[in-house]
Amino acid sequence: MQWNFKVYEEPGILFADRVVEVEEPPFEIVEELMKPGLEEGRKVLAVLTPAQGEPLLCPRRDPDDRGFEELAEEVTEALGEGAAFEAALKCDAALRGAQGHDPEIQLLAAAVYEHIRFWDVAVPLLEKVATAFQDIRKAAVEIRLARALKRSGQVEDVSERLAGPLVHPELPPVLKVEGMLLKAMCKGKEEGLEILDELLDYAEEHLGDHRLVADALELHADFLSQDEPEKAEKFYHAAGRMLVELKDPYFFSLNERFVVHFLRHEAYKKALSLSHEMFEMLRQAGGPPIASVPYFIFASHAHEAMGDKDRSLEAYKMAHQINQTEAKRLEQMLETALS
Repeated sequence: MQWNFKVYEEPGILFADRVVEVEEPPFEIVEELMKPGLEEGRKVLAVLTPAQGEPLLCPRRDPDDRGFEELAEEVTEALGEGAAFEAALKCDAALRGAQGHDPEIQLLAAAVYEHIRFWDVAVPLLEKVATAFQDIRKAAVEIRLARALKRSGQVEDVSERLAGPLVHPELPPVLKVEGMLLKAMCKGKEEGLEILDELLDYAEEHLGDHRLVADALELHADFLSQDEPEKAEKFYHAAGRMLVELKDPYFFSLNERFVVHFLRHEAYKKALSLSHEMFEMLRQAGGPPIASVPYFIFASHAHEAMGDKDRSLEAYKMAHQINQTEAKRLEQMLETALS
């Protein structure tokens, strides 16, 4: 059987992506790959995905028979300490324990996997619990399932799934905004912008500064990026300011998209300036070296376009020295984005 496994460093940075052909789950292979990082004290976690079947987490712990309340207390404590991977492993062990059939445990585990953006792992759990609840809880789970399906790439257009849940009279504002954002993601520019305008008006009244609002501003910028670049810049800036206010680390990922926007429009000096700013912010924040790989790739492209082949090669080599797998992935992503 073919297995794909991805190894992540907390808070969710991919640093290894491999495929192996073995009959049984390749836990030993993956744990051996993870050993150097673990010995260095790095927090790493792998997702093993078979050609058919549900994803598995690694390292594999013994099944845990604790009930929902005790698990929820421990998971909440772990998340409060910033140990999201530890929370995920606790949930994984509980799901394989005597109480793993409990919909409340399944829903808690799904929430942790959503938190660390392991959408493929969350999907099967949300599919199970979607049939376990009624009324408002069912509507809430269906919106979360639609999000996980969309984010994981398993379903391109989830708008039909959202029709019922979005009109539920008791739907909390945060879930209504989430559903509207998903719907906008599934539509073309014209309809998508109309939905986003409605979303931003509603969110201003009901949510204020919120990660979902920043996501909506980012999507608004994405829709405008090709044809109205200057207007798009204003929305990227607005999203970035909100993420800074929220102290949300997604700020760095947003700026990856912003740099690509500059590269797409051949604004190479702006691309280099923003990349350098992100280098410095990551350095000052003590971020893992792999987080700077995108900006080295972007800088390499900008320097080459400006005719400075030596600096382009230097940035390229730095990216590959830090993490060759991530550098190659980003090169492919950039090539696609600029084509």
